[in-house]
Amino acid sequence: MQNISENILDQISEGVIICDSSGKIKFTNSALNKYFEYDSFELIDSDVNELFVLNQSSTNRLSRFEEIKNNFFIKRMLGIKKNQQQISVEIRVKPIDQKEQENFILLLITDITSKLFYEEMLFDLTQSLEVKVEERTEELQKSEKLYQSIARNYPSGVISILDRNFNYLFIEGQHMKVQDKERELIGKPFTQGFDVRKKKYVEDYLEKGFQGNQVTFEIKQNEDTFLVNIVPLGEEKEKIDRIIVFENNITVQKQVELRLKKNLEKEMELNELKSRFVSMASHEFRTPLTTINSSAELIDLYVEKNAVDQIKKHTDRIKNSIQNLNLILNDFLSLDKLESGNIQPNMGEVDLHELLHEVIEEMGVNLKKNQVIELFLEQKINLHTDKNLVKNILINLLSNAIKYSFENTQITVTLEIQDSTIQISVRDQGLGIPKNEQNKMFERFFRSKNVFNIEGTGLGLTIVKRYLDILQGTISFESEEGQGTVFFITLPK
Repeated sequence: MQNISENILDQISEGVIICDSSGKIKFTNSALNKYFEYDSFELIDSDVNELFVLNQSSTNRLSRFEEIKNNFFIKRMLGIKKNQQQISVEIRVKPIDQKEQENFILLLITDITSKLFYEEMLFDLTQSLEVKVEERTEELQKSEKLYQSIARNYPSGVISILDRNFNYLFIEGQHMKVQDKERELIGKPFTQGFDVRKKKYVEDYLEKGFQGNQVTFEIKQNEDTFLVNIVPLGEEKEKIDRIIVFENNITVQKQVELRLKKNLEKEMELNELKSRFVSMASHEFRTPLTTINSSAELIDLYVEKNAVDQIKKHTDRIKNSIQNLNLILNDFLSLDKLESGNIQPNMGEVDLHELLHEVIEEMGVNLKKNQVIELFLEQKINLHTDKNLVKNILINLLSNAIKYSFENTQITVTLEIQDSTIQISVRDQGLGIPKNEQNKMFERFFRSKNVFNIEGTGLGLTIVKRYLDILQGTISFESEEGQGTVFFITLPK
């Protein structure tokens, strides 16, 4: 049986030493002899302590049976080979209690030189990795603080990162700092607070970002306008699960843009007014002045011939030309007073029936050949208003109707009484207003192309509208070119 046991011990890969209680080696297997490079017989009866590097402390001496009696322990030590080279070994020690017979100690020894080498390498690598991780972590922390600082100070805007559900993962920026809502918004949807239409509009653009597209759009939030840029985070479209959203507050730029646009429109309007005024003035001032000059020269000739009839004819022409100039100047003065706010209404009770007859009678001298003015009244009515302003409005409308109508035509004036207002209409059978010019009829100095050869300043309807604004009334019209025009004025009762 002893030979069988020894053969079994020889087959195992670990080194085996059996020694007595005094530390004398009684058996070694092939693995142990190979570790220490001894022949099998060389170690028999030698001291087991000679195979190891021992400290002075007695606790490291393996031969002291009393110290390991009834104990099983494992320790790592340095072994000494026959050629005095050292190897690292792990020793498992177990006392063998033989009861009545002599007791022995079993040592199972494993060469861990390679294991320790790799452990040291692993330890060094781990230490190196830990240092690198610490350095990388510190760099990442610095980068994160830098990025947060950049984002937090993003001028007049917000930088956000959204997940696939359009929820906030990150949000920073000066605009958010003012509102102090960063913490409240994390995990909340980007589109919260938007109405249904605006939410759909924004989500369509966000979805394009998750499809791998960089997109830009404008959105208004409360009183602010933002230019929004979306950039996908990821190279492959199907793997994009985050987008970064830059919101830049462009409210000030929009306000400046709007002011510039209005200034440009105003400048264009002023240039157009200037052009209209030059055209009007060159015609309306030059014509009567030319007439006055030529008539004055002819009067000198007719005085020498004593041609009284011809002289009277040209003096009448001079008077008419002067009257036209006075009308032009009156239009300018009226508009100037209106725009400077110097006209205040003088309210009182006005008999409209009487006023309409008065105006029609005065305008009779201006009628063309066979022109007539017909008046239709539902009933007599008194109106609390400014008589002079209403009279000027009616004179202006009737003057236009006469001027732009043909001979042998009828002009109709109608007064209708409604629930809270009265309406006066003036209808002619004249030239009519081209469709493409009807939206400009109340602009200063505007004159339709089909009446440019007829005298006028282009201020009459502008003045009428301003008078009606003062009286809290309105004016509108219907017209068809070649068929005539009807103007409607409405005044409160």
